[in-house]
Amino acid sequence: MDFAKQCLANVYIRKGFAYLTKLDYANALEMYKKAYRFAPNFKPLNKYMAFTNQRMNNPAAAAKSYDILSKTDSLSTDYIEAAANVYKTIGDTTKAIELIKKGVKRCLMIRPYY
Repeated sequence: MDFAKQCLANVYIRKGFAYLTKLDYANALEMYKKAYRFAPNFKPLNKYMAFTNQRMNNPAAAAKSYDILSKTDSLSTDYIEAAANVYKTIGDTTKAIELIKKGVKRCLMIRPYY
């Protein structure tokens, strides 16, 4: 049954990408939400939803997705920067600073500064 759910989630993700190429962000977000129902543990889905919400000028929803991402270790520096900008946009500078600090620590752990 898990395999079938993963396949369905993959179909909705691909449809979401197709809508993104057409700049149809509303439908892309809807496809990602449908995929999330089938594969809620698939971490990149939160990245896709955050990006799409940012493009739709919905920073509160983007911040919610970035908040879920910030609790994982799979957040790259590009997404840390984007999330910090979203948090600044909605007026939560404290969270933006915390996220940047987390990103700096993570980067220093990967590549120590000498």
